[in-house]
Order: sequence, then structure tokens, then C-alpha cells
Amino acid sequence: MTIGLRNIKPEKAFLIIALVFGMTFLVSTPPFQVFDESEHFYKAIYLGEGHVLPVNEGYGAGIYVPQSAFESIRTFQNLPLHPENKVDLRDIKSLLKVHFNEKYKVFMDMSGKSIITYSPVPYLASAVFIDVAKLLNPSPLILMYLGRLANLLVWILLIYKAIKIIPVHKWVLMFLALMPMTIFQGASLSADSFTIGLSFLLVAFILKLRFDEDLITKRDIYILFLLSLMLALSKPVYVVLMALIFIVPASRFENKKKMFLTFTLLFGLVLTAATIWNILASGFYVSFQPQVSVQGQTEFILTEPFTALSAILNSLALNWKDYLLMFVGNLGWGDTPLPFSLICIYVFMLILTAILDKSEVKIKFKDKLVFSLVFLSLFTSIFVLEYLTWTPVGKTVVDGVHGRYFIPIAPLLLLLFYNKQFDYDIEKGFNVIIITFILITLSIALLEIIKRFYIG
Repeated sequence: MTIGLRNIKPEKAFLIIALVFGMTFLVSTPPFQVFDESEHFYKAIYLGEGHVLPVNEGYGAGIYVPQSAFESIRTFQNLPLHPENKVDLRDIKSLLKVHFNEKYKVFMDMSGKSIITYSPVPYLASAVFIDVAKLLNPSPLILMYLGRLANLLVWILLIYKAIKIIPVHKWVLMFLALMPMTIFQGASLSADSFTIGLSFLLVAFILKLRFDEDLITKRDIYILFLLSLMLALSKPVYVVLMALIFIVPASRFENKKKMFLTFTLLFGLVLTAATIWNILASGFYVSFQPQVSVQGQTEFILTEPFTALSAILNSLALNWKDYLLMFVGNLGWGDTPLPFSLICIYVFMLILTAILDKSEVKIKFKDKLVFSLVFLSLFTSIFVLEYLTWTPVGKTVVDGVHGRYFIPIAPLLLLLFYNKQFDYDIEKGFNVIIITFILITLSIALLEIIKRFYIG
């Protein structure tokens, strides 16, 4: 068996583990016990009905949702952030018998939720699954599980392809993809499922372009454009990953001028599409957080730039442990943490794997410089975005930052540890350790979910 594991390809190992534990997490996580999962469910249903933009009723912007779905979700509203509350399996059993009824609807005011500004792109798979399944008139809970299944399958497909085509750090990418938090999001209705998978694939594709020897083809440009466009319409901040194209040698584009024009055209088209959507959707979002004002915070940053910068540094100093927990594995609504010692071991193993996992290609200093700049740009942008949209004006720490936001850019940080000087083949035994450690960690995560929601 050990010999078999030594010979297994990382993409195949990912596929098997992701399917097994993805399905396990999908079923064992109670309904709507992922961050904002009920709103994501509503969005998928709404999109499946053919609606794209929310409606404005004067007193608030939102969407109309079937009352049967609303009642099902309300059953589980006492669970988030209350570890003392447990799931009553009789509730799930009874709700599975409730038929989905589209006739009677209620208005959900979502004007205070940033989800209202999300485009349809990250919901396409779940919306299609849910809409087709509605023909059988199942319960809202069945539709929720089918929506999770759709997201899980797309997430697996995206990351499987990313691991397969990436020319370096295949085991590292697999390791990241099978973190408890990554797979937990992957098997949920959250838009993060699609965003993470797409980010990994975009990074892998650009790295493939970097180390291929043939000239860039029109097909390559179309794929790069499509991946970037979908990412920009899922979580716009991550579109900065497009800048990785500067690691691709100019000779692959024939010359620097053609390379610059290609990137300018691609970035311009993607930015235009994202801007158009933002103009269409931004008017529906109104923050209800006290003293939160994008305009006011912008003015504060311009007048007190060092104070604003210190807010980011203060946040890192005060909340680094929470960020690390949420990055690797603090499940549910952030109320089901894995042991912190296990979190630290996981991060250590990730870095060690990044050092040992190498291939025939050589990553130059220029490449690592681009990785660093793109990572730091995105890392800072995440804090600035939350500072603008979620933090009271002038506050000395940044609110609303979750560790899971850094998962899509983590491959760039780990690529900085790539080093061909270590004369070691990771597939001569260490890959078995990686797989074993992942299985143990995911099993512990599953036990934590069961303890949190079912044992009391």
C-alpha cells in the first residue's frame, strides 16, 4: 500500500480525498452552517428563476425567495455562534418532507449584505442544479444539498485541472486545496468555493505559460481572458492575479510590445466588465454598520495615511492567531476551530512541502519578485477593502478580515520557498507523509464538526 501511495500522482490523490471528504463534509455540516450560506442559497434560487439583479423596494434592496425555503432556513438560525445549541435530527427529517413551493414568496432585505453585489458567475453551477431539481418538487433542504454538490464538483474539477497543469508545486497545491477550511468552503454554497478553485487554476495556467517553450497562441489568450473575467466577476479583488502574466517571457509573445499590448487589452476588457457590473449592483448595497462610510474612510486614509497603515499592522498584531485559524480550519460560522497546535503543524508542513517540492523548471529571482509584489498587493488590498467597507471611520484596527480570504493567494507565498538546491525527491516517501497527515487532519476536522453540532 505504501508503494502504491508513493507512485500516486498528486492530482489523483487530490481527486480521491476531495471526493470522499468533500461529500462527508457536505452531508455532516448542518444546513446553512457556513458563513452566509443562507444568502448564497437565496441567490442561487433567484438566479435559477432567471433574475440577475436584486430589486429595490424603497425601504431596502433584496430578493424575493420562496417562503418554504425561508422557513427551512429559520429552523437553524439558533446554531451560528452558539456552540451550546445542537442540531435536532428530527428537524432535518421533518424538513426533508416539506415540498419546495414557489407560489408563496417573502422579500429578503439584503441591502446590508455585500453578497447582494455579487455577480451571477459564482452561482451558475448551484443555480442550474437547483433549477433542474425543482422539477421533481423536492424539499428546500434537498435543493440546498444539491447546490452544495454542484459547487463541490465544480471546485474539484477546477483544482484537479490546476494541479494537473501546474509545472511546479503540485504537492503544495494539493496540500492547500485539502486544508480543512478549503474543502469546507468547496463543499458549501458559498461563492468562495468557485473563487478559490478559479484562483488556483488561473495561477496554475499562468505558470504553465511561463515555463512552456512554444509561442503564446490565441487559444491561450482566450483561456487567460475567460479565467480572469470569471474571477473578476466572482471576487473582483483577486483580478490582480492577472499581473502574474509578467513572469511570462516576452519572447513567448514574440516581443515586449506585443506582450504589453496583450496584457493591456486583456486587463482593460476584464476591468471594464467588472466595472459595469459594479455600477449596476453597487447601488443596492447600504452598510448598516455604525459609522461605516466608504467616502469618509477614503478621506481619512488620504489625510491620515500612516494611521490607516497602522490599523493594518495593529490588526496583524492583534488577530494573527484568528487569521491563522480561519485560514487552515475554523469551521462553521467561525465557531468550530481545530486545535491550534494542529493548525501550526499544518502551516509548518505546508512550508516544508514548499521547500522540498520541486520539478525540472527553475524559478528565477525575477519570478519570485513578481510573486512577492502580487501577493503583497492582494494581501494589502484585502485589508484596505475591509477597512473601507466594513470598518468604522478612523478605527485603529480593521474589521471583517477572515483568514480564508488569503487562501486564493497562498500559492504565491509558498512559491517563494521553491528551491532546487535541496537534493530530495518528494515522491520517494514524503508524499506518503503528506497524504497521511492530510487524512488525519481532515478526520479530526470531521470529528470537530460532529462534536460541535451533534454531541451535547
